[in-house]
Amino acid sequence: MSAPASVSAAALASGIRSAGGLRFRLDPFAFRQFDNAEYSGTRLTGVDKEAFVAAVIDHFAAEPVLVDGYAEFCKHIFMPNFTSATVDAITVPKADFLDIILYSSAQIAKEHEAMPSGDPPPPADSYDWGIISIKGQAVNYEIPMNPITMMRNALGTESGGSGAHASFR
Repeated sequence: MSAPASVSAAALASGIRSAGGLRFRLDPFAFRQFDNAEYSGTRLTGVDKEAFVAAVIDHFAAEPVLVDGYAEFCKHIFMPNFTSATVDAITVPKADFLDIILYSSAQIAKEHEAMPSGDPPPPADSYDWGIISIKGQAVNYEIPMNPITMMRNALGTESGGSGAHASFR
């Protein structure tokens, strides 16, 4: 899949794309879903990172809806699955939708400051939302978090979590 024509070469080079007045980027935390054959969650094959983000931006430009997530710094974009999404290296036949999980730039900066890894993110004022994870699923709404993800997120940022406390409502 190639990037849609609406995305300029300069925008692809910067890593930050805009739609609906918001600026998005693919966070390195999500790279494993494209690059790591051993990753046990949703794997994205048949599309490169730049084309993937361009498709998300095109979808958001046409349907500018951000759905609230488990914390105020978390949002979702739900869109039809256009990839060969895999889980545990098996094609997911019922992955009709992709749940694009976003964290605010401020939260990404906070987590990186607590546990630096790789290059620092761009300045928080240069983008609004980072794509931190993608889940292939059968429905276009948020499904419950895996218990291990909930537990990790409840840890403080200094321990690799988001710092948001688990809620069992």
